Amino acid sequence: MPTFGGGYAREAGSAASSFSSSPSSAAAVPESRVRVRQDAAATTEQALAEDEGIEDAWDGPIRNGLAGLSDEEAAALAAAAEALQALNARLRSDQTA
Repeated sequence: MPTFGGGYAREAGSAASSFSSSPSSAAAVPESRVRVRQDAAATTEQALAEDEGIEDAWDGPIRNGLAGLSDEEAAALAAAAEALQALNARLRSDQTA
């Protein structure tokens, strides 16, 4: 089953590091801009943590429900997935037409 929002946590570290300033670059960048960048990095990390919490709240019950299905029920659900995706595509195309 796909995870939602996957990969964000791995990117958080790189995003945060791009906002940090080293002592050598601090002289070239005004202190107010350094502070804004640091605040943005903290906000990004907080948003990513909240996103993971929301993902767990939605994904956990779905995974538990799927795990509780019988083999026959899981097979029926898998077989229906293609038809449901086709229906979704049709409904979306009707909305834009």
